[in-house]
Order: sequence, then C-alpha cells, then structure tokens
Amino acid sequence: MIAVVLVSLAVASGARADWPNPAVRSGGYLPSVRQIAVALNASGAYVPQISNLAADTSAVLEGGLTWNFAFDKRVGLFGHHTIGGMWCDNVSLLSLGHEVGVRFPLVDVFTLEAAYLTHRVDSAWTDGLKIRPGGVMDSGGELGFWLHFSPMRRLKIEPHVFGRMFGVYTDVQGVAGVGLRMSVMPFDGHSLGAEIQVLPTIRHDPRDGVEKVTWNVVGSIFWRSRITGDFGLQIGGMISTNLLVGQVPMLELRRSMINEPMAMGTVGIYFGI
Repeated sequence: MIAVVLVSLAVASGARADWPNPAVRSGGYLPSVRQIAVALNASGAYVPQISNLAADTSAVLEGGLTWNFAFDKRVGLFGHHTIGGMWCDNVSLLSLGHEVGVRFPLVDVFTLEAAYLTHRVDSAWTDGLKIRPGGVMDSGGELGFWLHFSPMRRLKIEPHVFGRMFGVYTDVQGVAGVGLRMSVMPFDGHSLGAEIQVLPTIRHDPRDGVEKVTWNVVGSIFWRSRITGDFGLQIGGMISTNLLVGQVPMLELRRSMINEPMAMGTVGIYFGI
C-alpha cells in the first residue's frame, strides 16, 4: 500500500527533481565532493514492557549525530553517534553508541558499505547512587550492499542487504538483514519516504531463557524538507517488533525486553558544511 502511494505521488508531481540531501546512517549516496553533510536528531521511544514492569513513568530518549563526507565521487566516510537515556522506576542508564565506516559507490546504481559499530552503558544510577558498570557493551562489524535507482525523476527505490557480527557479553551474534527503502519528492525540496527491514539474529551461545534465533521487523517513515540551501528539517517514526534486536544487542541486558515491540519518533535538522 505504501509503495503504491509513493509511486502515485511521483507520477502526479511532475518531472523536475530537486532532492533534499541529509546525512544518513546507511545508504547508497554521498554528499557533494569535499562537503560534510550533517544531521542532528532527537528521538523518544515507547517500550511497553518497561511500562508494564515499572510502577512509575518510564522514558527512553536519544540524541543522534550523523555525518557523511566524500573524498571524491567513489569514496566517502560516514559516522553515526548517539547518546541515550533510559529511566525506569529507581534505575536510570546513560548509553553511548558509535558507528564509523566507509562507503564506495562502485557504479551508478551499486554501493558497498563497511562499518565498525559499538554501544555501551557508560553510567547507571540506582536510587541516586552512580555506578560505572563494566562489560555492558557490544561491538562488531557490518558489511552492506545497496542498489539505488530512479525509474522516475521524483522516485527513488533502494533495496539493500547487509550482514553484522557482534560480540556481546559472552556471546557472538550474527545478523543477516534485508531491506527496501522508497522515497518520493511530491514538491521540490521535500521528500517522503518509507523503509522496511527484516533482521534475523542468530546467537552462538544464548543465555538461559533466550532463543537461539530472533526475528525483528523494523518499519519506518520519514519526511524531509529543505528550508534554504543545504539546511532543512526532518521528522520520522519507527516501529520495531523486537526492540532493537540485531541493532543494539547490549539492550539484551534485560531478557524480559527482548521480545517486546518499540515505537520511536524522531525530529531533527540537517545541513551541509
């Protein structure tokens, strides 16, 4: 249904194209040569399991910085950095995440990505007492392949596949993902897009009570508007059937949350330097 709507908008909105160009965590495109594209986002999430387990109000908030840089038309760097907080009853956590990688648009419609990822809990508070927990982290690598083409000037279709390998606690996890991103530009400088990803996660040595294989389906939608030049606004929403399984494995600290859905809303700005 979403794909039909996007294609219909592309057909109805004419031929001329002038796309917004925000920094993205993963994708097939680079910014202009020797330009840095930057995006700053603030996100809030709702996880039902936290609400069910907590007597008081719970919250999950995150701030993100994403950047892309192009050495030339065939080689670029990208990064995604987050700081997040979780508040549940008398416990609160501060977590940090980093991803840095390299992007190679090998031909006009094919891009290769490789990245290093890590997440960790930096600090925790229980009844106001601060501790620095050790070992609550994950780290790993990602390899991804993107196809990107425009059957119409105002329509982009981007299927992609990727693999991730994480070391988390005493386990090793493998993720084999597949996704599809579609975006349309109904007006010059404004784009509407949707993406779906399927992330099966395989655990080498799962802990008691945790399945060896967990499936996560992630759907998202976003709107981007260029205000002037290389500056613009973006908003989005995401629904995950299985928290952030396959993306941030350190959150499996609480086994009761592995099989829980999550909804997240995001608002931010993007600009070029």
